[in-house]
Amino acid sequence: MRRVVAWDETHGVAFSEHLDLVLVEMPKFSQADLLKVSDDRERWLCFLKEGQTMATDVVERWKTPEIIEAMEELKKLSNDRAWREGYNDREKALRDYISMVKESYQEGREEGREEGREEGREEEKREMALRLLEMGLGMEQITKVTGLAAEAVAKLQAQAVGEPTAMKEEG
Repeated sequence: MRRVVAWDETHGVAFSEHLDLVLVEMPKFSQADLLKVSDDRERWLCFLKEGQTMATDVVERWKTPEIIEAMEELKKLSNDRAWREGYNDREKALRDYISMVKESYQEGREEGREEGREEGREEEKREMALRLLEMGLGMEQITKVTGLAAEAVAKLQAQAVGEPTAMKEEG
């Protein structure tokens, strides 16, 4: 367990003596340690992690009335079929939701990659068109080679010579 306090760096004091966070590594509390716990906080942590599989006599030896009451409530709820089904349904819904979010995230990443690839291909076409313009090739040849529309090539040509990007009308 680690206790963390909010610290005011400007004044060099704890933000509040009534506010702290306790970080707990739950895997460290196991069935083997049930009788070794030293205080109510550790007892609660063991109960929260192992409550469903704990023996009632262990909880009774702790002599913590609130945990004994919680154990009795846990037994009642575990024996209530409707409650158990509701709990299982909620757990399934949570797993489904997490799976859906992960899937959506993966799809979004793939879409983003494809968009990036497409932008890269378009940029490559524009760069090639600029090189071909520098070589003096005509508009028709450049559009055939790059696959860019004539308007896009004209825009690149105008940018290359420093003219405004709007196409000039031929009169």
